Amino acid sequence: MRENAVMQARVSLSKDNAVYLVADLGSMNLRLELQGVTLASLPIDEVRLNKHAERLLTGDDSVRMLATPFALSGDRWFELNRAVATVDSSSTDSKPDTTGARMELIRTQPVTAMLTYDRRLTMVLEGQPPRTRWQKLKDKAKTWLQSWSSGTLAATLRRQSADEVMITLEMAPADVRSLAPTLVDGAKLILVPREDTADSDHTL
Repeated sequence: MRENAVMQARVSLSKDNAVYLVADLGSMNLRLELQGVTLASLPIDEVRLNKHAERLLTGDDSVRMLATPFALSGDRWFELNRAVATVDSSSTDSKPDTTGARMELIRTQPVTAMLTYDRRLTMVLEGQPPRTRWQKLKDKAKTWLQSWSSGTLAATLRRQSADEVMITLEMAPADVRSLAPTLVDGAKLILVPREDTADSDHTL
C-alpha cells in the first residue's frame, strides 16, 4: 500500500513541468526528478527521524500522507562560513577563484538547509564533511549543549522537532548546496519510506 501511495504521488506530478525532490529513505538517496525522469541522484549518508516522523511513516494515516506530494513553503540556510556561496549569489566574491579555495570551502564547509513543507513537515539537509566516529560523538555532544542556548541553530531545530515532523538527511556539503536553485516556494517533495519502517521503532 505504501509503494502504491508513492507511485500515486509520482503519477500526480507526471504532467507537471516543474522539478521535484524524491527523498528515498530505503535507497539512501535524494533524487531530483522531472516527469518521472531522474535528473540527479545525491547519496544520503544518514537518516534521522524524530518521533513524529516515525509515527507518520508507520501510522494508519501514512498511506494517505505519502500519496500526496508535500509542497515547500520556505527554506532557511545556515552557513558556518559566511563566505561560502549559497542561495544568495550577491554574497559571493566577484574575484575569480584562481586558487580553488572557494571550491574547497563549498566542498567541505558544513551547511544546514531547513526546508519547511505543508502538513507540518520539516526536512533538514545537514551538509557534513566525512568525520570519524569520535568526531561525530564530539559534534553530537556539542550540538546537545548548544540546543539549550537560545538563538543557536541547534536550539531552533530542537524546538521545531518537538512540534513538527522532522526528517534529517546527512549529506555531503557540496550536494546540499547544489540543491539551492531548485528550492523555490511550492516545490514538491515525495517521501519514500524504508520497506521495513513499519516493523522498526528505531531511526535509520
